[in-house]
Amino acid sequence: MEKIFQTLQVNQEEARVYLSLLKFGAKPAGALAKITNIKRPTLYVYLERLSRVGLVSQSLDAGVKIFIPQPSEKIRQIFNKKISDLEKQKNSVEEFIQKIEIEDNTGYLQPRMQFFEGKSGIEAALEDHLSYSNCKIRAFWSIKAALEVTSPDFSII
Repeated sequence: MEKIFQTLQVNQEEARVYLSLLKFGAKPAGALAKITNIKRPTLYVYLERLSRVGLVSQSLDAGVKIFIPQPSEKIRQIFNKKISDLEKQKNSVEEFIQKIEIEDNTGYLQPRMQFFEGKSGIEAALEDHLSYSNCKIRAFWSIKAALEVTSPDFSII
């Protein structure tokens, strides 16, 4: 659950505020501060961020600001929009690469040997190895050992 909120750029405390609103319903800041045990000035900062993300809205009731959680379905909508935006960016990048490949004269500058160090280096080497199917690659390491060192988030798909 934490990673999902991180992808939304919502920190752990902000997620706790949103989940509290979902559980207890719309609340003014004072009541929400008591429920979450977060000081009101800090709570307002969290609520502002949650509003920018689209997980919380606000309304006035008899002059009192009420903070309203968006339904949990909103998380799916936000993710779908992020995916759509990324697909558009990917298409733009592909078009850009196609345009500049015509003018790409750097083939003679490609290194013949590269060194990779550390966990991030191993991940980069694996990605490079899989992305170049038309060239000869010599590596002096155990692929099994390299995969054991990579982070759990690393994916070669």
